[in-house]
Amino acid sequence: MSTELADARAPKLRRALTITAIGAVLAATAVVISAPAQAIGPTTIRVDTGGINAPTCGGATQQCLTIQYAIDKANSGDTVQVAAGTYNEIVTIAKGINLQGAGAADTFIDGTGTTSGPDGLVNIGTTDGDVTIAGFTIQNPVAGTVFGPHSISMIDPTASDRITITHNTILGWADSPTQASDAQIGIDSANTFAKTTITHNDISGVWQGVLLEGNRGALDVSDNHIHHLTPYVDGDAMYPAEGVYILSDKESSASAQDVTHN
Repeated sequence: MSTELADARAPKLRRALTITAIGAVLAATAVVISAPAQAIGPTTIRVDTGGINAPTCGGATQQCLTIQYAIDKANSGDTVQVAAGTYNEIVTIAKGINLQGAGAADTFIDGTGTTSGPDGLVNIGTTDGDVTIAGFTIQNPVAGTVFGPHSISMIDPTASDRITITHNTILGWADSPTQASDAQIGIDSANTFAKTTITHNDISGVWQGVLLEGNRGALDVSDNHIHHLTPYVDGDAMYPAEGVYILSDKESSASAQDVTHN
């Protein structure tokens, strides 16, 4: 090949090599773009009396043993699904989860044999998310380190949170030798700003079915069956049983609080 012909073809060759290199880069880039990261959504963590508490528990083949372990493992927005059985433990909820039992006739959170929790057998604190409790019998609460025996206690100061307690059976401790002086409460809520719905529960065997102390968020307490309550005896004084009791000594006002059809 003559020198003149080689010099004439050189620019074309350089352009061809450049286009080939760019095509290789684009092809590699296309491979990256074609496999975007997948977002991880809410999951279900399963609990069973035959399970085991381990980092790998919670799936369909290996459930967790205790409700609290599953809650601690869960992320906000997850569901903790509890199989039929009796779970002797105190439960504390400090994140937005859906706590789902297999039905009040089959799934029991029972305080028998537990030590004192902060407030109640099931405690709902600052969750920064929505909480639902459904499908349980919650019974035999022990006295808390601050208050008396509460089956469920709520103290959530975040107005954007939502708490729903529905389709549960909520009991006191009928076999307690000091039942009359225990001041047992089914559901106690103190200084809660979260929007709270308490509906379609069966509550019995306590002094106060639902006690709402200083609640400043919206309330819907409706369609609950509250029955067979017990008086509270304090020395020579006896206080009659109360189905739903709303107490407020706060300077701020509250609105949208409805107690109907109980």
